Amino acid sequence: MNEGGDNDFDQDDYDALEEISLLRHRSKLDRASYSRFGEDGARRSTLSAMKKQLHMRQWAKQRSESLAVNRIQAENDDDLFRVQ
Repeated sequence: MNEGGDNDFDQDDYDALEEISLLRHRSKLDRASYSRFGEDGARRSTLSAMKKQLHMRQWAKQRSESLAVNRIQAENDDDLFRVQ
């Protein structure tokens, strides 16, 4: 445990846990889709879920990059005010 009481997980550990969770969720969706819509429906549902996951990851990456740029700009602005 860290000082803050957090787990000793690094980003790879969190990514692995997220992937396991997504795989479990996808497996449940696959079974439900197959029982409800047959093989074609299950395939379409899986493809749709994968596209949604990709879009969510792309959005998160863009948001993270945008926040980093904004943070750097704010730090630069703070530096300008300190100099003056």
